[in-house]
Amino acid sequence: MGETEQNHQLKPQEEKSERWFGFGKQRLLKVFFGGNAVIAVVVLLLITFFLFREGLSFFPQYREDLERYRRSGMEFATMVKEEHERFNELFRSLVDIRKEQIDQLTAAGLSHEEIREATAPLQALVYDFSDLAIPLRDYQLDVRNIAQGTYQLSLTSHEEETVLAKRYASTISSLRETFPAYAEINLKLADGIEAQMEKLPGFESPALQNKVETFRENAIRFIDMLPVYQAKLIAWQPTKHVGLGEAISSFLFGREWIINNDGHSDYGLLPLLTGSLLVTGIAIILAIPLGVGAAIYTNQMAARGEASVIKPF
Repeated sequence: MGETEQNHQLKPQEEKSERWFGFGKQRLLKVFFGGNAVIAVVVLLLITFFLFREGLSFFPQYREDLERYRRSGMEFATMVKEEHERFNELFRSLVDIRKEQIDQLTAAGLSHEEIREATAPLQALVYDFSDLAIPLRDYQLDVRNIAQGTYQLSLTSHEEETVLAKRYASTISSLRETFPAYAEINLKLADGIEAQMEKLPGFESPALQNKVETFRENAIRFIDMLPVYQAKLIAWQPTKHVGLGEAISSFLFGREWIINNDGHSDYGLLPLLTGSLLVTGIAIILAIPLGVGAAIYTNQMAARGEASVIKPF
């Protein structure tokens, strides 16, 4: 009975020793983590507020930039650039075929002279194929320079809107005058690609031959797309107004995030979203097994003292 009373008298003393600033350990932990939660909520609210505030000014400015981009002719130059980039993709696939041919001959033990002799026909084809794009490349640079000058002027000029509108109209007229030359370039480009395809060598290697056939299919597809590119330029409407909805959709569903590209910034959210999802997916793959495993161990296997150390972390 005396021992029980002694333990009973010690209990308040022990509890008192576990208190800081008049608060128990559990109470302090709740205040600490609860305070963190409140701070997190406040920070998220502030972030949301500033994002919306900046968005309200961003989209009107972005709409103006898109309209300036269109009216100055930069949009026209970008459409030509798309065709040139598509040709470059086709050319790179031809270069890859030549590289794989060299790798296979090297693995077979052929000498440098033997490899050069064996790859000479394909090497000549690569050079000739590359030369086909020179007129298209030069045309792209020419129309970009015409449009870029007007675009830069529209950024820095303090002239009246009527004066700037005349400059826009003059630039658009100059670009449209180049269209017959563009059509002629595409006609020669299609004939040149067809002529080069007839020089494609055959290979005993199934892997190489499959790549050649894939290249041939892509080349035919590219030729079929040339009238589509021309039709897009014919249908181009440089005076069409860019609405706020178009600016928002361009931002949300755009596939490019380019800052100051030829004087123009192109904002597309999709690369950021896909990048974030990729990073998040990798993090989840790593975190779920470790997190669940640690939780199971702490809850089911760890000793009480060990669990009390692990849980706060």
